[in-house]
This record gives sequence, structure tokens and C-alpha cells, in this order.
Amino acid sequence: MLSKILRPDRWQVTMNEGGSHNHDGSRKTLERIQQRRFELLKLELSNLALKIDMSVKNLWIIRSFSITIWSGVIAIGIGQFANGNISPSLLIIAVFMPAIFFFIDAKYQRWYRRTVLRERKIIDFINKRPCANSEFEDTSFESDFENRTYRFPIYDLSATHTLVNDKEYEWQTSLWRQFLDSTPLSIYGSQMIASGLIAWVKISPTRFSDVNVDGSYAFFTSVAIIVIIICIALLQKARLNRNS
Repeated sequence: MLSKILRPDRWQVTMNEGGSHNHDGSRKTLERIQQRRFELLKLELSNLALKIDMSVKNLWIIRSFSITIWSGVIAIGIGQFANGNISPSLLIIAVFMPAIFFFIDAKYQRWYRRTVLRERKIIDFINKRPCANSEFEDTSFESDFENRTYRFPIYDLSATHTLVNDKEYEWQTSLWRQFLDSTPLSIYGSQMIASGLIAWVKISPTRFSDVNVDGSYAFFTSVAIIVIIICIALLQKARLNRNS
């Protein structure tokens, strides 16, 4: 009887059964962890979708408000509500006012781009596409589970941890990148140029410090502002590309 109990093959079976139980328990624990992570990612995707939708609406509210205020200033400046009296100061203000709204728009759009980039990374992660960032290279939903690494950040709404060392993310979410976006650039740029043209036509030449000053200066100033903004933005992009 003792020899049967001490048989090596009996001990081997017993040890294998114990190892199998431990492995099954560990596997179930990992599956529960993975399920919770998956639920958090789904919750994050829902929140991101709401934030993206709200950001888009707010951006268009800013742009619509800018157009409304700018139109009112131009109308008053050319004398529509002042018995035909032109107000040069208001026409000059109308040149610079869109630039202020352009800056506000760019600040708000930075957050919009962060949430969009994070949403894309989660979708890529769940659909087994490797992450582009070097820190999480070749990381997918399946590999993260199988290797028990759990490297992909959870609930990172601004994507600062997901793309912490990504130069493209740094550029896409930078302030100067937003000034190159075609939609706001066309909206605010057209307002500034239109203001300059109206000022050129409506403002009569005057003598200032022995120099004739007319509305053409407003037009060239508006063009110069747009060109300077675009040039600085392109220089910032080139600087980031050199450092990457």
C-alpha cells in the first residue's frame, strides 16, 4: 500500500492536477481583468463620442458667433445704423476682431483633436491593429491579454498617456497646428480680408504726422496677419520634424 502511495506517477498526476487548477484559476482571473478593462474602454468610447459631438457643436457656435458679431460691427462701421456716418475705428476693429476669435477657436480645437486621436487609438487597439506609438508598438487587445502586460492606457481621454512620446500627436494637438486647419482659416481669414477691403473702400485718406493714411493700410495689415500666422505655424511644424 505504501509503495502505491509513493509511486512517482501518482505524485506526477497529483501535481499536474494542482497545477491545472492553479492555471485555470489564474486564467479566469485574467479573463475577469480583461473583461473589466474592456468595459472601461467601452465606457470611455461612449464618453469620447459625447465629448467629440459637444466639441464640434461648440466650435461651430464660436464660428457662428464670430460671424454675427463681425457682421454687426461692419454694418455699424459703414453707417447702416448711424445715418450713413462711417466709423473708421469700428472698421479697424473689424480687421483684428476675427483674429481674436481665431485664437479662441484654436484653443478649443486642441481638446477636440486630443479626444479624436484617443478614440482612433482605442478603435485600433480593439480591432487588433498595432499602436503607432513606439512605447506601445505591436500592442493589441489580444496581445495585451495573452502577454499579461496591460500596457495600453485605460480611460485616457486626452491621449496624453497613449501618445506620450509621439511627435505627430505633439504637432496635431499644438496650438499652431490649429491655425492651419482649412475650415477656421477660411472663415476667419475671409473675415479679416473682407474687413480690410471694406476699410480700404470706406475710409477716406487723412493726414497723420505729415503722412497720408487711408484704408489700404487696413487691407495690407489683414493680409500680413494671415501670412504671419501661417508662416509661424509652418515653422513650428518644421521644428518638430527636425527634432523627431
